[in-house]
Amino acid sequence: MEKLRIFLNKIYNYDGFNFVEKTDEGTYIFYPAPFAKGYEVKSLDELNPIIIYWRMSAVFSVFLIMTLFIILIIFMHQIFNMDGFFTLTILTTCLTACMVSGFFMWYLRKFKRVKPKNKISTKVKIINICFILAYILMFLFFVYSCPCLFYGHHLENQEWQKALNTINFFVKIQPKNDNLYENRALAKYNLNEIDGAIKDCDKAIELNPKNAWSLSGKAYFLFVKNKKITPEIKSLIDKSIQADKYPIGYSDRGKIHYLLGESDEAIKDFEQAYLKSGNEYFNYFAAIAQEQKGDYCKAFAYYNTVPQNKKFQISELPMKKEYAKFMCKE
Repeated sequence: MEKLRIFLNKIYNYDGFNFVEKTDEGTYIFYPAPFAKGYEVKSLDELNPIIIYWRMSAVFSVFLIMTLFIILIIFMHQIFNMDGFFTLTILTTCLTACMVSGFFMWYLRKFKRVKPKNKISTKVKIINICFILAYILMFLFFVYSCPCLFYGHHLENQEWQKALNTINFFVKIQPKNDNLYENRALAKYNLNEIDGAIKDCDKAIELNPKNAWSLSGKAYFLFVKNKKITPEIKSLIDKSIQADKYPIGYSDRGKIHYLLGESDEAIKDFEQAYLKSGNEYFNYFAAIAQEQKGDYCKAFAYYNTVPQNKKFQISELPMKKEYAKFMCKE
């Protein structure tokens, strides 16, 4: 920290700089920084509020910039699913910062402004430009490296058209990102654009032959389109299972068996998916398959393992659990 302070002093000439100077007329001039305009006051008592303002301004300015950036992201891209209290707190604090800064700026209008004591050197201008460029590059890197933050909220809330629109934008700037194509395929499928979903899966597989989701997703979309299991579908699911530890292949194959009324095969795949991932959501699918089979007691047992929280927001879970319990004869 000491080395940083020395470095900043050398750049901005803080060493030996007088922030408060007394004029020949008996007034005082306060310079907030070496290159900032000064404020002329008649006494030190008038100077105290100005000093307090500049100390508070540094804190409020940083907080204000961060808060406005967060609010911009929230309202423009809806990244975070925040509750009303937290959102209200941010907005209230932001407005308070604006009001405090505005009040002090209004208060300082009655004081005479004095020209800066020092001229901004070329070196300082270059350094300030570098800082601005660094912030811009950091923001662009954030946008480029984390596109899922911009559309993930829409996918979770099943806002498929909004998700599709956002992903389309990122595909233009990252045309070789296979994850974008796989997520766009999901959005298109839920918008009944099955051919478009299959096409996006093909593009993702072309970019990354081991993209397990796209391999399995294409298999499921082909089944939905053709209403039957083909050798191509079997091959795609086998490749998906081999390509990734996460059992998306087992899950999609289980769904296919379920739609064909093959309950036992569906249950085996959902159980395998749960064993591979530890994700209780697959037990929910297994419970539905048990109901299809007519074994409501086992279905009830599976339903009891599925949590109901922010991660698992299944509105029909309580009703299905009660129905399975009612139908269970044991």
